[in-house]
Amino acid sequence: MHCFTGRGVFQKTAYWRKLSACDRATKLRLGDASANGPCLKWLLPFSFQNSHMTTEEPFIDFKCPSCGEAVSFREDRAGMPDECPLCNDSLIVPNDGSEIGGAIPIPFSTPRLVLRRLRDEDWKDLLDLFVSDFPSDSEADIEERRTNEESRINEWLKKDRTIRLTTPNEAFYLAMEHQDEKRTIGYLCLWYNPDEQHCDLRAHVHPKYRRQGFATEAMSGALDFCFNGISIRRVTACCNNTDAACLRMLEKVSFRKEGVFLQERWDGQQWFDNAYHALLSNEYGSPESP
Repeated sequence: MHCFTGRGVFQKTAYWRKLSACDRATKLRLGDASANGPCLKWLLPFSFQNSHMTTEEPFIDFKCPSCGEAVSFREDRAGMPDECPLCNDSLIVPNDGSEIGGAIPIPFSTPRLVLRRLRDEDWKDLLDLFVSDFPSDSEADIEERRTNEESRINEWLKKDRTIRLTTPNEAFYLAMEHQDEKRTIGYLCLWYNPDEQHCDLRAHVHPKYRRQGFATEAMSGALDFCFNGISIRRVTACCNNTDAACLRMLEKVSFRKEGVFLQERWDGQQWFDNAYHALLSNEYGSPESP
């Protein structure tokens, strides 16, 4: 099976499956609706239709690293993450002529942390993290919060098993595992937008490990992952504009403050201003960066 995406998946008719990769590419590029029935034209990018279906659109043919099936993506997706249309796993479209697509480079490490996918056994550390966020609660409140959070965390971990980096409109979480203590001390949250080649980052660290540089270390590793690992164009981050520690952390890892949205977030008691930061790929690692 050889499947094309642009980012759409073409129907898998028997006729289509019998064609060679070369024949399928030719029919797609010439807009031959007979390749997949009369609906094929409407699955092609609008630019094809607008140019009378004669424009040559270069594709990259390779095999998915997860399922091993042949797939094809537009050349402008080279080096970027995308979703295999057959097994739905995330992959990186090769930009070096490789016959097999790249795997998403996770886990990755920093000097003190391993950034990896969440696991079911992380629930105890995550529960401790969320309960510790409210140290002033009474014993009864802590116990009630612990019960509520435990149920929520288990549902979260169950859902997270089905999420991939390229899953549309879903947050992708990475655990911050302390290399020496072998425990999860926080997590990163990534929102990936493939069409805009953009990723938004959030970090949450256990109170016990704050002000020790772990958030800075995790965010620095995440930036390297985004720009060098998956060829992201733009990375953003947001925090409360009164959170001096978070503002300093974002500045340390070279984020540029772009603006403040006044009274944007309600925390149940008052409105907070959010400070938005960004970093472009051509700014990352530049001599001017802090």
